Amino acid sequence: MLSNLLIYRLTLTNACIGAFLVWTFMQGLLQKLFQAETTGIGYGLVLLAGLALVGVFHRAAKVGNAFDRVKSGEWVDVRKFLIKSAYIGQIAVYLMLAGLIGNILGILISVFVVDFTSIDTILTSVSGMYGGLKVAFANSLIGTTLGLFIRINYHFLATATRLLMIDAADLRKKEQTVG
Repeated sequence: MLSNLLIYRLTLTNACIGAFLVWTFMQGLLQKLFQAETTGIGYGLVLLAGLALVGVFHRAAKVGNAFDRVKSGEWVDVRKFLIKSAYIGQIAVYLMLAGLIGNILGILISVFVVDFTSIDTILTSVSGMYGGLKVAFANSLIGTTLGLFIRINYHFLATATRLLMIDAADLRKKEQTVG
């Protein structure tokens, strides 16, 4: 019997996403994206997503071990499993919200650099506006993409946890009817 199927699924999914990231890096797209994002919010988002991914694999190992124990006939109290992994789903939302905050910050940068005193100052402030818009779009893209990435991982984890809860409850009922 295979064990740790959840870890295998997560690894395969993240390997595919990693391959896509390597491709975007090889094309120079990631470099351009992070060059456009000058506030540092994007790097914070990457760090938060990395920590969330560590949390996903940590919780997946616990769920996988509990699944193996339940499948071997040992009852495991899994009532708290969903609650303990709920923070990962929230991190996905926070990543998207932080990307939105970066978007608003970039738009504010664009608005604040505009100087309407003369035609010459309007023309020179266009480059500043362009820089602010780059920040806005880069943060939106980074936050939304990472939030979606973490949400996909969390979906695998939450589904496996719910199935584990069903199996554990069924095992408990069998033990109570036999005993």
